[in-house]
Amino acid sequence: MSGPEPVMGIPRLLQYLATMPDGWQVTHALVEGVLSHYECAAAMVWLLETPKELHLFGYYGMSDDHLARWHKVPVSVPTQMAKSVRDGEILASTIVDFTKDYPDVEFDEHKWRQLTGTVSNGDILSVPLSAKGLTVGVLQFATYTPRTWSIRDFNVLEGIGSALSLWATHQDRPLRLLPAAMEAQQPLALTDRQLQILKAISRGRSNAAIAAALGFSQSTVKQEVQRMLRAMLIVEREQLPATALRLGLCAPEFLQTSVEQLPQMHPGLIDAGVNT
Repeated sequence: MSGPEPVMGIPRLLQYLATMPDGWQVTHALVEGVLSHYECAAAMVWLLETPKELHLFGYYGMSDDHLARWHKVPVSVPTQMAKSVRDGEILASTIVDFTKDYPDVEFDEHKWRQLTGTVSNGDILSVPLSAKGLTVGVLQFATYTPRTWSIRDFNVLEGIGSALSLWATHQDRPLRLLPAAMEAQQPLALTDRQLQILKAISRGRSNAAIAAALGFSQSTVKQEVQRMLRAMLIVEREQLPATALRLGLCAPEFLQTSVEQLPQMHPGLIDAGVNT
């Protein structure tokens, strides 16, 4: 698939976004066009589909495989892009300092190795997409070489973020379209069902006890535990609560509430995927 023509300058970017391109076309146009001035190597756009969750809408310069687990990300995770959304500010770090600023990104070593292999000496920036005072998403991009970012640079990036926010909030914007293999991957975000099981695991409950307490089948509990292990890239079931807390996937007060306070659902409805 050929990409769009290079889009240079914010006025031209606004004209291009008015044609309602999809997320892949947008990130391709950014890397090859307006961000090329900064020697951009890769770009990704996430939009807030719910107040607490970012969904990946487009990317260029990164593979499907390396972004699979990041197609849904809680705003609470301790990453640069999520912090940019929470604070509404542009954030910049060098590759060298990135893991010092955001040490938990190294948990996904596969993705981190690919990015640092491409831009081993560059910068990573996150730009909030703000519309009418509200942040609706974030643009994250990586550069091949480090740069001393000036106020003028940040003003340009703010303009790009504002332009993207108009596209993101337009009623005719194309729907999110990701590869089927990526959609099928367990994302970093946890479902309500998984959070209920996680809480029970934090109490030392076995799969059989969780199934009995919450109305799930043992098969469902086992499958959900495996999905959470894959999402957090760990192998020990007992590590799930601590890892979820460290990665910002749940709040400490959530794990402190009683398992018995969770609503019990009919096993047939749960196994059919209701309320997941």
